[in-house]
Amino acid sequence: SMALAHLIVLSAWPTTTSSLEAARRVFVRFSPLIGGPKFAPVHTGVFVEAGKEGLLGFDLIPENPTDLETMGRLVSLRSTPATVRELRVSTPRAPDHNWILVGDCLPDVDLDDARALARTTIPTDALHLVTNQCWRHSLALASALTGLPPLDVLLALLRRRPLIPTAPEATTPSLDRRLERAFADEKARRFGVPLAGLLSDEERLQAARAAARFQAALEEEERKASDPER
Repeated sequence: SMALAHLIVLSAWPTTTSSLEAARRVFVRFSPLIGGPKFAPVHTGVFVEAGKEGLLGFDLIPENPTDLETMGRLVSLRSTPATVRELRVSTPRAPDHNWILVGDCLPDVDLDDARALARTTIPTDALHLVTNQCWRHSLALASALTGLPPLDVLLALLRRRPLIPTAPEATTPSLDRRLERAFADEKARRFGVPLAGLLSDEERLQAARAAARFQAALEEEERKASDPER
């Protein structure tokens, strides 16, 4: 009867799929402008984890990004027609400082919600380099997906925390650090650890000089005792 009661309790316990799923992470990716130089990743897009499908991303781009007329309008600080692009990419497997982790997606926001938010968080029918560009779109969308204030999203981008943090490089202690360590070892040997901690550097130096003079005087007395004719 106890086993039957236990089975009934387990069957009645709510176990929804959403409660067991891990939180989806939200990233901002830096990339070169379409048709721009590869060494200048200044364009931004927002990506959210989409399970086995990798990452689903959105960015705000001009409708005709490589047209000379579009470039002319943007450079002269005039608006140009824009569109929200949807992207599918695989999750990067190597450390990449162009992928910035912003935070976890809100649990009640699914991929369809993300698609809707990408087109409604800010006006997306026109792009202007100053007032309505990819950076503004990315900040607003990442904020809507994670629930973080836009300022916190901006700070995450400025810190440029990579998607997969790189391991810290092994460093060799500097010469000053090695000398300091050797000096500390010598102080402990001469004075003992408790006493060495109570003396200032000047006092320790004076004590070391006095000990050296005392040692020299003892050695001189020993030489005189072993050679009476001196």
